[in-house]
Amino acid sequence: MINYAALTPERNKDFDLTVPYYHEGFGIILEVPPPLPRWQNILYPFSWLVWVAVSVSVIASGITLHLLYHKIQNSFFNNMITVLESIVSRPMVNVPPQWRVRNFLLTWWLASWLVNRSYRCNLIAVLTVPAFPSKIQTAEELVRSRYRLCMLDYGEFVPDAMATSTHPTLAALGKKLDMAPITDHLDQIGQETCVERVLAGSHAHTEKYSYVKLLYSRLGHSPSVYSLKEQLYPGNLAFLVHKNSPWKYKFDQGMQWLMETGLMLRWYQKSMEEFITAVKEVQSLQLKPLSVAHLQGCFLLLSLGFCLALLAMAWEVLCHRGANTPHKVNNRSDIPLQ
Repeated sequence: MINYAALTPERNKDFDLTVPYYHEGFGIILEVPPPLPRWQNILYPFSWLVWVAVSVSVIASGITLHLLYHKIQNSFFNNMITVLESIVSRPMVNVPPQWRVRNFLLTWWLASWLVNRSYRCNLIAVLTVPAFPSKIQTAEELVRSRYRLCMLDYGEFVPDAMATSTHPTLAALGKKLDMAPITDHLDQIGQETCVERVLAGSHAHTEKYSYVKLLYSRLGHSPSVYSLKEQLYPGNLAFLVHKNSPWKYKFDQGMQWLMETGLMLRWYQKSMEEFITAVKEVQSLQLKPLSVAHLQGCFLLLSLGFCLALLAMAWEVLCHRGANTPHKVNNRSDIPLQ
């Protein structure tokens, strides 16, 4: 029998198995997660670790500058603004006279220049390329996720193996496994039920690795799903032969030759290429204009800056209301020397 048959002790009792011709297990299919919101584009150029490092560096540099410069500029707020000016590439109006302060600011400006340029270069790439959240790639990550597991109930050993498994990950997957009934009037005899659950974002679909990839390609859902790198119960595949068949050695000899010459692997790859339409991202050399959707984060940040500026202006107006306005001096000779 030429079919997809994994080597198991149960099958070995009733059949003779030829030499293995391929090695794979049960794949797991998940939906491709939707891209992250566009307004978060301003955060994507750096990882959270880099953002935390930059924030800590800004605070530490502000405190250091205040300790070095507090005798002349005793306002910690103004010293912090001096540190932040370098991050946004704003030049200093007044250069401190002390050389130790100048050396410190020179070092900080060089570091800020590197951070600023790195952010700008990464932001150019992030604005036009959608960012996706990290994908689940292992069975252990699938257990910790919200997804359940779906499989067609056609008598495969996987459900019983999970239910009796001592491996914590496989046992946990067995508890999250939902079996779909066989439906004869459907083209795929019920696999459509698991496919609908995957596309709805509630389940992952487990089935023989090669078959499940062909299934989603035939149904036209390949761009919407992906397969986990890890496979369940990987093993060798072979043909089933009648017990004690005198012709088994002929099959073994022929299949061994095909394996050693690499023809079996080549035929497999060619068959998969013919059935599966590879979804490749076509990189265009044409410039893509930026839209409002790409710049959501920038406009939100600008609005936040305007709001903070208005609050600062209102605070200054309230603090200086009723204060005496100094008289202007028209004659420069009247200005006291002090």
